[in-house]
Amino acid sequence: MDKYHPHLTLGQTYWGLSETEIEEMKLLTIKELAPFPTFDVNYVRVYKEVDLNKYVLFEDIQLGTEKEK
Repeated sequence: MDKYHPHLTLGQTYWGLSETEIEEMKLLTIKELAPFPTFDVNYVRVYKEVDLNKYVLFEDIQLGTEKEK
């Protein structure tokens, strides 16, 4: 877990975005998400890299207990 850093992936060149589009998205994200919103987290989804830039679900880790609806 020392290497993990919380993040939100918005796009990758692997998904067909150009470097320019990613930079534009970065600037728009800073504008649109600031101040950064808070949100509840019920689980952490862990992916495993099986090939270069190819990931598959490894495990979902539940956090605490889910709220009743």
